[in-house]
Amino acid sequence: MIKPLGIKPLPFSRFLYYASYYWEELEGADIDHASVGVLRGMHNTAGLSTQDFGRFLNQKHQHKEEPYVLEHILTLSISKNSVNQNETSSSSSTKKIEVRKSDLIMNLTKDFKMDKKQKKKKTSKKPPTLIERVQKRYEQYDDLSEKILLDWVLSLLNRKESKSLSNESILKYIRTIGYEWLYFTTAQPLDIWSEEEFEELYEDILEYKAVVRNNTDIGYSANLLKSMHNFAKSKYNLPSVNFQQSKNGRRVRAELISPQAYQAIITQILGSVDILEREMFALLFILVYRTGMRKKELLGLKYNDIEGLKTAVPSVVIRPNSYRPTKTQSSIRRVPLFALLKPNELNFFINFVQSNIGDSSNKFIFTLSSDQRPIDDHVPLQLLKRVLKDISVDDNVAEHTFHGFRHTAVSNLSLALVGHSDLVEALTDYDESDVLRIKEGLLGEHTKGQDRWYALSGIMGHLSPERSFEYYNHFATLMATYALSVADIGLPKQTLCNITKSTKISPRQISDNADIDDNGMINMPSIRKLLFKNIIEGKRKSPKFTIESRAKQFLLSTNTPANNELFGRYGLNRVQLLLQTYDKKMPLSKAAQLANMSIHDANILIKRASEITDITTKRGKPRFVKLSDSNTPVLSPLNIQYQSDLRLLSLLLNNAYRLREKSGTDWTWFIEICREKLSVSRAYLPFRTEDEKALQRFIDIAEKLLPLKRWLMSSNEALLMKTISSTDYQDIKRQSNCSLEAIHIGIASRDPRAQTNKWQYSPLIRFFVHMMLITDENLSIRDSKL
Repeated sequence: MIKPLGIKPLPFSRFLYYASYYWEELEGADIDHASVGVLRGMHNTAGLSTQDFGRFLNQKHQHKEEPYVLEHILTLSISKNSVNQNETSSSSSTKKIEVRKSDLIMNLTKDFKMDKKQKKKKTSKKPPTLIERVQKRYEQYDDLSEKILLDWVLSLLNRKESKSLSNESILKYIRTIGYEWLYFTTAQPLDIWSEEEFEELYEDILEYKAVVRNNTDIGYSANLLKSMHNFAKSKYNLPSVNFQQSKNGRRVRAELISPQAYQAIITQILGSVDILEREMFALLFILVYRTGMRKKELLGLKYNDIEGLKTAVPSVVIRPNSYRPTKTQSSIRRVPLFALLKPNELNFFINFVQSNIGDSSNKFIFTLSSDQRPIDDHVPLQLLKRVLKDISVDDNVAEHTFHGFRHTAVSNLSLALVGHSDLVEALTDYDESDVLRIKEGLLGEHTKGQDRWYALSGIMGHLSPERSFEYYNHFATLMATYALSVADIGLPKQTLCNITKSTKISPRQISDNADIDDNGMINMPSIRKLLFKNIIEGKRKSPKFTIESRAKQFLLSTNTPANNELFGRYGLNRVQLLLQTYDKKMPLSKAAQLANMSIHDANILIKRASEITDITTKRGKPRFVKLSDSNTPVLSPLNIQYQSDLRLLSLLLNNAYRLREKSGTDWTWFIEICREKLSVSRAYLPFRTEDEKALQRFIDIAEKLLPLKRWLMSSNEALLMKTISSTDYQDIKRQSNCSLEAIHIGIASRDPRAQTNKWQYSPLIRFFVHMMLITDENLSIRDSKL
């Protein structure tokens, strides 16, 4: 039609640009407006390469039975830890940092202006040179980020051979990136940061300049950041960083972790990491995969950052603390875990928190059991590398970064909020109930509005929806093209024949394959297969048939009992809260309200707790509780002191639920013998020599609750050797005490007072049995005078 006129055909993108106003409004075409922008070329997006996408869909994984040596994962410049041990006011610390940042740039500006002014004056005394002025500033500032900036400025001033670089240009460089560089990096351990951490840093800086500072030419800023980083790389041994922004103003890197890889990672962690730390590390990767929180945000989480735990709809609030300063207002946000986590993951989170929170919520969540500080920055990536190596079935090990989980979360949530159900099912592990929960949790009742992209950027802590959409949503083009391809629209037959005239599709093929109504309108889905075959020319099948259905695996098992029983209905911390408030003479109705439980259930728990105070020793002393100042027994159990015991409690509870369900007889016997032998003054069970069968039964059951290496046995050497040699309990820790004529056994805990590796009996078993007696109505409570 246009050839005789000598008109050059428009490219396909221009056809889409001008045609979109038509098909996006057609009835039966359900396509998001942002996706329209992708098809029209208005939004830059980055997707996986063909090879990476194939790997994403079809990568196979294995589980390797091999315990990890924790020290190998933790070891990396630990002495460089820069975490401030003293908790200070977040507002005051932030204010102090901001003043120092502004002060440095202001002083450098004064130095440059003073040098220019002094050059115009004729004085007998020679003034300091600009280099000397900057060197003096170098002595005044100690933070590494400030040192890097000052060293870079000095290197620019010392470039004698580059006469084209004037002082005015250098000052412009400082003003262009100096404020943001110091704003985002002061007080950060840059010397141990990885490549991905620097890449995320420069993304944040450039987004801040574009959105907050309204700087449209971020390529110029990126070039300056690249120059400074390359200088610091050689002087401070920083890692290499790929600056795509410096070439074309944006970053084009895509990384996604498949659902299969995610499941394999969690399974490997739960099977190989030390028992005290495995749930903590598993939870770390669960949260980053589902929520996309930044590493610093995750490691800086405290238990008091959790809201809604009592009502089983928890969220976490990202806010500044001594470990984690937040740089922009958008970074301070609420992340609805109840919406983002799958049900089994949510139960896993709640159980972990309830087991580990103890009596103080002002503690970091992601710590080792032997420490109160967050794990070091390098540890998550170091563990990930080891896990990826072990789950790989060949030498082609995936090279995922920890930051890649953030990209994956944004991409998966984009699909859940906007994508077609076919893509959600094929590319994520979300089912229909997951998608509905995510939409309602993030959007409320109205789940179809354009605020979906704003809601997603808000959850991610981005300053603008464009950041989430263009940099992190690697399914954007696929979502857009798929939405268009499944649009149930019609075209006149002659129009389609005109469009396909330059292809190998003939009008006869159209007539044979298309569903044409009486008005000559072609139903486009009916012709889809013919069009696709012509496009790919037989090179591959339709993606509709190549996307393999994934096996839905039940990833985590928390073994929580059914809610029709009182046992397991409430977390232990809620039961403790009820008992503690009741001990303070608060009315039962008020105590139940604070613990968020029914008055009926609270009454049962208080009654059983009161009955436990009547369990006494031969001397008439309470076995499980201490007396108050008024010489009356308190209902609250004795607290657990050490974090390592709290970590074991989580595993102990899970295994207890399983034992109770599978072998009620063993469960009842175990609790009853603990009830008869434990006391306030001893956290172990004594067995006489004639109690050999009872001891063996106890150990057999104890092994189902905790690995034998977590139990401690003490007695005289002869009795120890006889007991251990007559059984297969070699893994039990042993301590010889010649004054003992009986076997003592309990949960092992490292003695913090001893300089050597000495063990003591943990109060965990007494706390555990006490709480089980309170919450399990099937267990009898009777007075014992043994």
